[in-house]
Amino acid sequence: NAKNPKYLSYGNYKYTPGSHYLSSNLCWWAGAKGCVFCSDSQRIMEGEHRGVRTVDHVMSEIENCVSLNFKELFDDAGTIPINDWLEDLCNKMIKSGLNRKIVLGCNLKPIKQQFGLMREAGFRFILVGVESANQPTIDKIQKGQHCEKVVENLKAMSDAGLEPHITAMTSYPWETLEEE
Repeated sequence: NAKNPKYLSYGNYKYTPGSHYLSSNLCWWAGAKGCVFCSDSQRIMEGEHRGVRTVDHVMSEIENCVSLNFKELFDDAGTIPINDWLEDLCNKMIKSGLNRKIVLGCNLKPIKQQFGLMREAGFRFILVGVESANQPTIDKIQKGQHCEKVVENLKAMSDAGLEPHITAMTSYPWETLEEE
């Protein structure tokens, strides 16, 4: 029912109709790296299966959405799989020509990626999770990022033509006001 007019303004879509998809059925970072930040981490620790979809499976869904005349898609997994998986998706988007038919967005950690390649592949909106500006907290929740690189990476996204937005967390119970 994504084309229902009452849903067309939902989310951060610039181009409608838009819809969501998932590259992973729980945050792949939580399962792969042992992050303890979100509820996905707890669900994985309790034995729920985490699965990253293949790039080809995601491409098939994107192709289907293009055939249904969707204009923008957002990968709403906890964070899109990065490095080789993301590079493979970008290259396949470009090679298939889908990068000229649909716009993509995703959740992404503030970690350096090939932002120019992402833009060429059709990515536009990047929702960046900045869970803390305090490195000891980032280390404690095992996010695998560096606070001093967040601004640099956001600027690199913007310089590549992407539109980064941030989500931020505050008030961890172990932090003092100064640490926060």
